[in-house]
Amino acid sequence: MRQIQLASIVVTLCFAMMALASPGAHAEDDDPVVAMVNGTDIHGSEVESLVSILARQYASVPKPELQRQVLKRLIERRVIVQASIKEGLNNDPVIMRRFEDMRQDLLQEIYLSRRADVEITEDILHAEYEKLVASRAEEIEVHGRHILLEDEATAMAMIVRLDDGADFAELAQKNSTGPTAERGGDLGFFPKSAMAAPFAEAAFDLAPGNYTQQPVKTQFGWHVIKIEERRPVSVPTFEESVDGLSSQLIGKMVDELRQTADVEIYTDRLMSSE
Repeated sequence: MRQIQLASIVVTLCFAMMALASPGAHAEDDDPVVAMVNGTDIHGSEVESLVSILARQYASVPKPELQRQVLKRLIERRVIVQASIKEGLNNDPVIMRRFEDMRQDLLQEIYLSRRADVEITEDILHAEYEKLVASRAEEIEVHGRHILLEDEATAMAMIVRLDDGADFAELAQKNSTGPTAERGGDLGFFPKSAMAAPFAEAAFDLAPGNYTQQPVKTQFGWHVIKIEERRPVSVPTFEESVDGLSSQLIGKMVDELRQTADVEIYTDRLMSSE
């Protein structure tokens, strides 16, 4: 069974460190003690709180096993935290600063997660997916090859050899300075947005089977480009798109918060190593 690593839940646990430093009262009947570490209690509510947070991430793990794993990690954490407090690390300003960073990260994660659970519904995700499909309905991607060379004259010489009947893939293997040389210059399928503008313009102007009659200059060098095939851009399934769509919608939430916040930036006060 997949183990729940301590490092993977350290941010989730950071609030619990505060509870250890200043334990509060628990109603024994409603919140039973499930373990004791050097005289300090671990209550069932601590386990259940973390289980509820981790349940989605570890959906394949049966709840009793998840409870045992969480309790095991809580005990380990309690032992380690107690040892760190004995050494005075809980008062170390560097550690406290890191702890505050972790606390803020956790607040951010929980806030956005809760908003997403309420606002990003299945209907909204499907609507966003339909927009994605519609936006790509007219998009084309091409299967291309290229020969990358250091200067225009050498690139022009390649075009002359192609005009004389040379095989494009063989020329690429023997002459291209790019990483695709061993594949005969094969770039696979790509949309227009994936390439540098001069390269993309030249490539998408070609019909399948044709190559550029003039070398194309980009920041990488001089290219001779051939197009093998054109086809509509493939659209991922809804299931494949959900995570990306959710991230985009959460990004919009963050943008809205930023726009309504009163933010002042003092760039001249930024610390520089120069």
